[in-house]
Amino acid sequence: FKIGICWKGGTKYSYNKERNATLAYFFPLIAHPHYQLINLQKDLSDEEKRLLSLTPIINVESQLVDFEETAALMHHLDLIITVDTSVAHLAGAIGKPVWTLIRHETEWRHPTDEKISPWYPSMRLFRQPKPGDWDSVFQQIETELLA
Repeated sequence: FKIGICWKGGTKYSYNKERNATLAYFFPLIAHPHYQLINLQKDLSDEEKRLLSLTPIINVESQLVDFEETAALMHHLDLIITVDTSVAHLAGAIGKPVWTLIRHETEWRHPTDEKISPWYPSMRLFRQPKPGDWDSVFQQIETELLA
C-alpha cells in the first residue's frame, strides 16, 4: 500500500506554524510491513533530509519539479496523507484518495462539522481536537489505516 506523505506547506501562509506537523509523526507507519511511504514534501531542511536517509521512506523530492510531476506520481499511489497544502488540493483535484490533516481552528474551506471535503469527494478531513494536538490526529490515522 503506497502512501504519499507531506507534513508542511510553504512559508508564506499566515497560519503556517499551526498547520505544519513534522516528519516524525509519520514514523510509526514505517513499522507496518504493508505500507510504503513516499515523500511528497518539497524544500526539505538538512535535518529532514538526514532523518529521511535513516528511514525506508522513498524520497523523490528532486523529481517533483512541478505539479505535473507530482500529479503523475500521485497516480501510482494508493493514498496521500498531508497537512493542508497544495499537495492536498492537487490530490483532491485529480480524484486521488487524500487524508488532509487540518488545524483545530477552521476556515471557510473546511467546515467544522464536515469529515469529507465539500470541494473534493476523495478528501477526508482529520482535524486536531484541540490546538496543536497532532498526536491525536496521527493516532486516528493509524487506527483508520489498520481498519
